[in-house]
Amino acid sequence: MLNFVLANKADFQLVFGLLLSVVMLWRGGGPERAAALIWLVLLIGMDKLYHLMFSELYQLRGVDAFHAGLDTTMALLAAFFAIYANRTWPLWFAGFQLISVFGHIARELTEAMSPITYAIVTIAPSWGMLAVMAGGFVQHRKRLGRFGPYRDWREPAPTVLEALSPSVIRNRRIGFEPS
Repeated sequence: MLNFVLANKADFQLVFGLLLSVVMLWRGGGPERAAALIWLVLLIGMDKLYHLMFSELYQLRGVDAFHAGLDTTMALLAAFFAIYANRTWPLWFAGFQLISVFGHIARELTEAMSPITYAIVTIAPSWGMLAVMAGGFVQHRKRLGRFGPYRDWREPAPTVLEALSPSVIRNRRIGFEPS
């Protein structure tokens, strides 16, 4: 069984990622849906479209510019939604994606990185992302069952001008939340 999974790991990841994303879109909260959309649109959709149009191969001799751009876009989106999500797991999701981005940067900065190392550093974090997505979804469903509905997103921090306004300072000093 393990040999079968290892021999077909890309297909297994594709099927598991599709199924997990569909379930997260159907039964997840806002952060779960955001991660599922990032996974579906960028990691599956754009990547598969690129490989259909150009090549099935992942460039390992130099920096793969398309995948470096895709990973950077995913990292920016993941970091943005992780900052505002009322969950902890999106920070791990974004962290795994940053590993891929730094793998591309390291490949550009050094000639000594072997192609297999480049492949591992840029491809393997997606397995961690899938694990974090699955774990976060399970925890979300458990929390819903135990405590009922809760907010998906944190309130944005006030801007500098809002934070320095006299009414906000006065209300925070007394302990009231600004309106």
